[in-house]
Amino acid sequence: MADTHPTQPRRSSLLITLALLAMVPAMIVAGLLGLSPNFKSPNQSSETVLSYPLGGDFLQEYVGGGLIQDQALRKQLYDAETFNVAQHDPARIGFLWDDQQFFPAVYPPFWYAAVGPLAELSYLTAAKIWLILMTVALIAGAWILNRFAGVPVPLLMAMCLSSPVIQSLNAGQKGTLLLLILSASYVLLKQQRHFLSGLVFALIAFKPHLAVAIGLWMVANRNWRWCAGALLGLSSLAIASVMISSDLLRDYLNVVSGFGDYVQSGGYNLHESFSLWSFWQQLVNHSLVAKVLTIMTSLSVLVVSLWMFRQRGSGASTRQDVDRAFSAMVVVTIITSPHLYTYDLTVLLLPIGLLARVAIDSKTQERDYAAWLPAGLLVVLMFANGALISFAQSVGVQVGVLLLLATWVAIMRFSFAEPARVS
Repeated sequence: MADTHPTQPRRSSLLITLALLAMVPAMIVAGLLGLSPNFKSPNQSSETVLSYPLGGDFLQEYVGGGLIQDQALRKQLYDAETFNVAQHDPARIGFLWDDQQFFPAVYPPFWYAAVGPLAELSYLTAAKIWLILMTVALIAGAWILNRFAGVPVPLLMAMCLSSPVIQSLNAGQKGTLLLLILSASYVLLKQQRHFLSGLVFALIAFKPHLAVAIGLWMVANRNWRWCAGALLGLSSLAIASVMISSDLLRDYLNVVSGFGDYVQSGGYNLHESFSLWSFWQQLVNHSLVAKVLTIMTSLSVLVVSLWMFRQRGSGASTRQDVDRAFSAMVVVTIITSPHLYTYDLTVLLLPIGLLARVAIDSKTQERDYAAWLPAGLLVVLMFANGALISFAQSVGVQVGVLLLLATWVAIMRFSFAEPARVS
């Protein structure tokens, strides 16, 4: 008779791992719900004007979801004045906040349609549900990295305490969802399920600028199955947007084409943006020179990365090659992004975990300590970004991107310090 008992310890082990990975996020949620002013019930009789909206940036999802479900206002979703008035309407959101700040509608129609059901709830209830959903995404992403990439549980638990992760949850942002999408796409790629990897990756289209670097990497490597999956996913989302309203999709594309003006909108803080775009914008003060320098340096990093990985081969001949290449392209994504805030750095849990796994697996004694350099630099960025923001406010330039560039150089150095190995 076959012994079926060995499956029980394995199932118990998986549950224990999941419980450990959920422990820190659960503590963070409890703390935010109990202590964060972002989730405190507003005093309906008070005329106090808040400096920042309850629920953080989730206000944009709530208002956008509400407008897209309103037949009378749907076509005005991307009208700046309509969106601004709606997010400062106390009858809609239940409180007053600084009318000199606003969140422009910058996400595609399918995204606002997806979050639309939350707009049927009271604002604060919807914000708390959003917090829980983004926490589940964090736990799921961490579990995927541990289960399928072998990233140590203690490292993942520690990184959940980093300020970008906490800020992403507290600010009602989507950093943990981005982490989940990228982690799932990475695992499917490593498992040679290229089409599904591309299909999952397409879900990142609600922030399309974050898809460019990895997408071009796959094109350069001629991974056509991955590209086919990504194109199918993107086409499906575009069709969904057209079905909602072809006019809205056109309006959204107009918003994307004028993205350069977004950095000068109310509430945008370049000191909290970790990219070449923000670096040059601060250094030369929104000038044409800044834009030229941004394009030149971003293209340089991107082209060098694509060329070197193309020279390497597929960039995925061994586990270490896959881990380093994917990690490098995530870092390149952040460096070259035209818009990336502290909370978006949550996605760095992926390269930190993968690069730490590579360092642990390193068999060359004299390189053991050096192999930890890329992961170590990213860990420093994750826990020191508050100091970097304070420094940027003092000197007028965010230098965090220089730390990211140093990480990129370190990853590329180790990727090509060894001869390519073919499975």
